[in-house]
Amino acid sequence: MSWDAILFDPEALDSFKKSGEIVARLRKDVPVMVKPGVSALKICDELERRMRDQGGKPAFPVNVGINEVAAHYTSPPGDTLTIGHFGYCLLRDEA
Repeated sequence: MSWDAILFDPEALDSFKKSGEIVARLRKDVPVMVKPGVSALKICDELERRMRDQGGKPAFPVNVGINEVAAHYTSPPGDTLTIGHFGYCLLRDEA
């Protein structure tokens, strides 16, 4: 199937629109969730749960980047990575 066929398929367009709406709502939740000492795994799991609760299905696990940690880091089970008191945090999600 070509991209033209996907872009003009009403079902695909509805799916893309729904995904965008879910991600837009979730982006508003992130600043409240990202606090010093909170685990990256807890944040990622919570975002994925909220995505599913709104009818979405993650295309990929939520990724996190904290300071020197790669921007596409996926927290494995039992991960101990936490948000620090200073620095930069990037979350990437794809519904």
